[in-house]
Amino acid sequence: MIAEMSRLEIVCLRSRLDDLVAFIQEQGILHVEEVPLFVENTPGFLHRVHLSPVQKQEKEDLETFDQTLRELTLLLHRRPHWEKVREAQARLAKSDSGEWSDKVREWSRNLRSIVRQRTNLQDNIEVLRNYRQTLRNIEPLLGNKKDQLVLGENARAIMLQGDVAQNLHTLKSRLADDVGPGCEVIEKRLSRNLMAGLILYSESQNEAVGKVLHDLKIDPVEGPDKTLRGLSIDEVLAKLDEAVERQEKRLNELEEELRAFSRDEGAELVAMQIVVADRLAQLSIRNQFAQSELLAVIHGWAPSDELPRFYRELQSRFPNEVAVEDRAVESAEERKHVPTLLRNHEWVKPFEVLMALLRPPAYGSLDPTILVGFFFVMFYGFILGDAVYGLIIAGFAYWGRRAFAHIELAKHAFTVGIYMGFSSVFWGVMFGEYLGGIIPGRDLALWFYRGDETNFMFLLALGIGFGLFHVPLSLCLGIYESLRFNDTHHAQEKIGLLIGLGALGLGVLNYAEVGIFAGAWVFIPMALMFGAAVVLLVLGLGALGLIQVIEIVSLAGNVLSYARLMAVGVASVYLASSANEIAGLVPNIFGAILVGFTMHVLAIVIGIVSPAIHALRLNYVEFLPKFFAPEGRTYQPFRKEAVYGD
Repeated sequence: MIAEMSRLEIVCLRSRLDDLVAFIQEQGILHVEEVPLFVENTPGFLHRVHLSPVQKQEKEDLETFDQTLRELTLLLHRRPHWEKVREAQARLAKSDSGEWSDKVREWSRNLRSIVRQRTNLQDNIEVLRNYRQTLRNIEPLLGNKKDQLVLGENARAIMLQGDVAQNLHTLKSRLADDVGPGCEVIEKRLSRNLMAGLILYSESQNEAVGKVLHDLKIDPVEGPDKTLRGLSIDEVLAKLDEAVERQEKRLNELEEELRAFSRDEGAELVAMQIVVADRLAQLSIRNQFAQSELLAVIHGWAPSDELPRFYRELQSRFPNEVAVEDRAVESAEERKHVPTLLRNHEWVKPFEVLMALLRPPAYGSLDPTILVGFFFVMFYGFILGDAVYGLIIAGFAYWGRRAFAHIELAKHAFTVGIYMGFSSVFWGVMFGEYLGGIIPGRDLALWFYRGDETNFMFLLALGIGFGLFHVPLSLCLGIYESLRFNDTHHAQEKIGLLIGLGALGLGVLNYAEVGIFAGAWVFIPMALMFGAAVVLLVLGLGALGLIQVIEIVSLAGNVLSYARLMAVGVASVYLASSANEIAGLVPNIFGAILVGFTMHVLAIVIGIVSPAIHALRLNYVEFLPKFFAPEGRTYQPFRKEAVYGD
């Protein structure tokens, strides 16, 4: 449901504005709006609140701090526990912002130094390892020549990529022409498009070999350290091993320093970033206010049910110093600007993540969260329909909700996952489906077994039956919303579409010769209903109503779209059973278990994604557009930056 909102005008002395802004941020319920002005900067009128030179300088400093602190928090080894952050936040809130500058510079210097050294070491170790691996790839090919080679004097290591055969032929031809006899290339294919090689030559040919490599744009694999030049391959490999070991030890020391910094300073660093962001928000929002020579004015929206507490806290903090007026919304145009706050039961609130992909509903309109949530979960379970898969999904979602309980969005998403899992369990028991038939359930089905071809037509009819309820329900909700806002034209349009859809339904029943509908008498009510539908469409839309008659056929297509519940559901049955059949073809029991497990994991992954997409589509495309008005403004209260444990 959508919470009732109140429009507040808060007036205080200019001297108390800073304290009042801090109080409003602490309360965290006021969606601040810009105070309208008649004439800007004219004596006798309200004018916009501007920052003083001191406040401007403070804002610039805080912006610099904020940018630096946000960068530093990303460098921490791990996020500190939120309780420690809160404790540090309480301490910092009592300190002078002038003390923050030295602390931020010290953190930046120390943390960046550690991270910079770590990054350089990681790069150096990677270079050393690559060079060492190149030499080790070539070393077995050298035989007795190994002891006679000195890298950079009579031997050069190279790597060729791409069309290796062509590049190698070109290299050998140029070496033969420009360097002469005595120059040899030893190569080793590492992959189809990669080759390691070693060019052997006499010391007098070193310059000529270098020129050929330069002309062909082949960079020799040079040692990363000058001390490696002029050494034999064995000596180079020994020094590389020592260097890698030494630098890995130093890297471990830096990792420990980073962990220690994160442990000792991380909570205060994150807390300062939050405190700075809060103070910066206080300064940035001031241009929304208005003031005169003596008074300051703040406008905003707040949930009506939270106002009594807000008034009590305000009177306690500012006794007889602040005046608050609850201003009524006077026109429909003003209602369009009221922010929307959804207030649903704790069991329904997780479904708000399904609506997060759309703009919020207009204030005062119908909140479809509970309807979308119910039908989404039902359709999802109907499609997947395997009890064991459902238990696995519910178990995984339960783990995810506990692991990410500190992130509200993730917590709600995993809660919806639990609902999805149990819906699949319910339908799995009804259909007798347990891990694709590995547990025989055909005779255990409480209703019928979907995998039986004789039940396909009934399953198809059942899916379309959901559409025959879901689509008319959306039209009925559209009629209700239109009448509630005195929009008779749209109400007439929706009623006409509903009656027209009913007329088509009668025709289908007559064609299928279903019960009492298999008779010529059906054509009379059909004609009357269709005529009434056309009249209502014309009354609602004028001449365009005649064109809107086509929409009746489109509604029939919407209903038939629910056949996907049957089609995708049967596909999930055969996907799960195929996993068992393929595993059964493996003669080895352990291999069969591995193959079956892999196939079922794949089936579960597909079973999470595909049914969810189709269930969402039926709600977003077939259901919501007929009554839902996603024209609201998101409620964004002015509050302190949240600690991630909130």
